Amino acid sequence: MLAFSSNAKKSLEKHARVASNAGGGMFWPLRRRRDARHEIPLDGFVRKGDKSIPCRLRNISAGGALIEIDSSDLFELNAHLRIGHTATLEIPEIGTFKAHPTRMHWKFAGFAIEDGAAEIGAFIEHWQESTGQEFRPH
Repeated sequence: MLAFSSNAKKSLEKHARVASNAGGGMFWPLRRRRDARHEIPLDGFVRKGDKSIPCRLRNISAGGALIEIDSSDLFELNAHLRIGHTATLEIPEIGTFKAHPTRMHWKFAGFAIEDGAAEIGAFIEHWQESTGQEFRPH
């Protein structure tokens, strides 16, 4: 438990529960990602069981993706999609992947992609070359 103090930051630092403010903070600590994320806006589908709903890719890396699901469609999938349970993420321009949600908040879901890192990495490189822009990873 936290020690009582008139200065909350002191108490948190004393118990090693605070990160520096450079890139992180008390509630959102700085995390190092294994693979860089790239903002590549594409449409796709999330499939779980017999349910399939459209989604919008917000960012992607070789190991994961952040998608946005329309609020009205979310109710269709909500009973079937659970954190840690395998679903299928289909992005027509890239491919179809087995993935599982690692976090869900409002209309966004973060997915860990179980296989397909090579295909995604190749697509990211091709996307950067074809657009003529150098995307800065997140």
